[in-house]
Amino acid sequence: MDMLQAYRVFLRVADAGSFSRVAEDTGLQQSQVSRLVAATEARLGVQLFRRTTRAVTITEDGQQLRERLAPILEALEHCEDEIRARRREPSGLIRVAAPSSFGRQVLAPLVQQFLCEHPKVRVELLMSNAVVDLAAKGVDIALRIGRLPVNDYPTRRIGVVHQVLVASAEYLAAHGAPQAPAQLAQRNCLCFASGGQAPAWTFHHGEDSVTVAVQGDLVANDADVLLQHCLGGVGIAMLPLWLAQPHLHEGRLQRVLPDWEGPALALSVITTRRDFRPQRIAMFLALLETGLAPRLDP
Repeated sequence: MDMLQAYRVFLRVADAGSFSRVAEDTGLQQSQVSRLVAATEARLGVQLFRRTTRAVTITEDGQQLRERLAPILEALEHCEDEIRARRREPSGLIRVAAPSSFGRQVLAPLVQQFLCEHPKVRVELLMSNAVVDLAAKGVDIALRIGRLPVNDYPTRRIGVVHQVLVASAEYLAAHGAPQAPAQLAQRNCLCFASGGQAPAWTFHHGEDSVTVAVQGDLVANDADVLLQHCLGGVGIAMLPLWLAQPHLHEGRLQRVLPDWEGPALALSVITTRRDFRPQRIAMFLALLETGLAPRLDP
C-alpha cells in the first residue's frame, strides 16, 4: 500500500465526509477509496470512520489522526514545492527602492551580477532619498539607511554603514586640520540634508561621546554631491566609508579627527510581501545578505 496516498485519501474523506465525492475529485474508483481507508484502519488497528448508507462520520481516533496528519502533509507538500522551485529558472520583475548614492555605488553592481546570473529576471531600481510609499510604487524590496519610517512590513537589519570625516589635502593645507570635534563649529562643513533639522555630527572616542552643531555653505540630500564638493576643496564632509574609501586610498581625501569615530547607521531591508515570496525575490534577498557586507566596509 502507498501510505502517502492512503493518508492523503483519508484526509480528503475526513474533509468531504463522502467516499463518492473523493472518488470524483481524485479520479479514483469509489472501491479504491474504500480499500485505501480500510487498509489504513487495519494497519493502525482502529476505526477511522463510521459508515452508514446515508453518511460517513469521523471517529475520535480518526479526528486525532486528522489533526496530527494534516500539518505534516502540508509541510511535506510545501517542501516538495520548494524543491521544484529551485529547479526552475527564476523570472519576472523585482522592484527595488534604495537611497540614491547607495543605489549607484553599492547596490547597482550587485544588481548587475544578479541579472547576469538570472537572465530571465528584470530589476527596476527606484533610487531616491525621499520616503517612498512602497505599496503605491509596487516595491518588492526597499533598502534604508538609519532611522526607519513607520511601516507594518517585515524589516530586518542586514548591515552597518560606517561614516568617516574627510577633507581634501588642499582644504587642510589652506585651513589646517581641526584637533577636536568642537573646532568643527568654526569650519565649513558640508552637510547631508536631514529633514529640516539643524545639522549635528556625533563622535565617539572610547567611552566619550560628543555632538557638535555644524554649519556650512552646502546642504544636500545626495552624498555624491557632498563628495564632489569635498574633493574640490570646499570643506569637510561626513561620508559613508564605502563612498570615501577609494578616494582615501588614492590620497585625494584625508581622514579628519581619525581618533574619533563617526556614527554607524543601520542598513535595513524591508520586504512588502508578508506571505508567499517568489523565488526571484528570495534569491535576490539572499544575494543582498552575502554581497553587501564586503562593499559596505571595503
